[in-house]
Amino acid sequence: MAQISLIRDKIGDRDPGLLPGSINYPRPVLDPHYAKYYQSGQVMDIAKEERAKYDTHGFAAFGRHQPTGLPIHGPLPYEQCFLTNIPHDLDLSGNWITARPLLAQLGIQVQRKIMGGSFGEVWRVRMGPGNNYMAMKILQIKQFIGKYGSLTEAMRMMLRDVESVRGLRHPNMVSVENVLHVRDDRTGFRAVYSFIFMELCDGDMLDEMDKLPGDVYDEVGAHRWFKQIIEGLDYLHQNRVAHLDIKPDNILFKLQPRRAPNVYKLADFGLAEVFHADEPSMERSIKKGTPRYLPPEVFVYKLLPPNSPVQVFDMEKCDIYSLGMTLALSLIGFNGIDQYCIPTTGWVQGLDPNSFIDDFLVFTNKYLRNHPMIDLLMSMTNTVPGQRPTIQQLRNNPWLQQVL
Repeated sequence: MAQISLIRDKIGDRDPGLLPGSINYPRPVLDPHYAKYYQSGQVMDIAKEERAKYDTHGFAAFGRHQPTGLPIHGPLPYEQCFLTNIPHDLDLSGNWITARPLLAQLGIQVQRKIMGGSFGEVWRVRMGPGNNYMAMKILQIKQFIGKYGSLTEAMRMMLRDVESVRGLRHPNMVSVENVLHVRDDRTGFRAVYSFIFMELCDGDMLDEMDKLPGDVYDEVGAHRWFKQIIEGLDYLHQNRVAHLDIKPDNILFKLQPRRAPNVYKLADFGLAEVFHADEPSMERSIKKGTPRYLPPEVFVYKLLPPNSPVQVFDMEKCDIYSLGMTLALSLIGFNGIDQYCIPTTGWVQGLDPNSFIDDFLVFTNKYLRNHPMIDLLMSMTNTVPGQRPTIQQLRNNPWLQQVL
């Protein structure tokens, strides 16, 4: 009865049982496997037979080390857990709030919303009685089915940012600590909602820029965040992951005690591409990304008719370009960028990223043309992918060798 009243509290007078038209509203319960593993303290030895099932998916294929303790999805990878079709009589129009009491059962106190997005919200939560705070990203399968159609593709995209970084951890990337799925008790459908628990940060680059003079970083500030993000990106590339959505919104920071410099971290791996260890190169055909930060070669391809020949791109060089544009905009600000790069059509004819950097950083006499930072920016945003530097070449750039 508690489960039924939990639903009724949110849908008013509607009977959460079988309604006219054979529509069933989800009766949310925590998956018992995930609840069991979560309540055990998140770090434990998995039974050998369960670990064997999990080992067949993911880690070996991507050349990663098997983590100790709790697998990110509990005892099994999600492909082995979920139905292949949505029960025809299951209505997914409800809200995740119906599952909030289930989190309370695990001692998770949902406090306040940090941000919202087209596919999910992020809330600050308190884990248990101590002062352990995390960010909880809430994903609802109905939003992904609406965009991607099939359940298989919707599930893959829904948990993409988790799967991309499963088993990975670095000081300059936001770590995913745990995932809880809420299933419908009536049909057995899993992941009506998924809660992704991540490291809690203090804001993103846009928040920080809003508090800076002129809403831009000075050279010292830009040097500080850029040098750290290079380390995080290098770690991702070494582990065969291309981020593909690097932008100020996806670079978070954590304040440090005693006024020590902030720590910057890459976040949001929802568009990431992961490559198997045996793939010879990190090349793939893509048409995704945020327009201002999308490499010109991908932008042009994105605008071609659907029946155009398939083109593949170097994913590492795509990330280098996006990071270069992020650095440029962190120094220049956002006023004027839309006169150069139109979100729907790309760069205006006769203009390119280098002319944008020249106009706002060199011709304004902020920096000399031979400044090593300008040289780095020009090379990273080169319209020819093969002429963009590797991460190792970036590390050797005189600007990054400096202590500012």
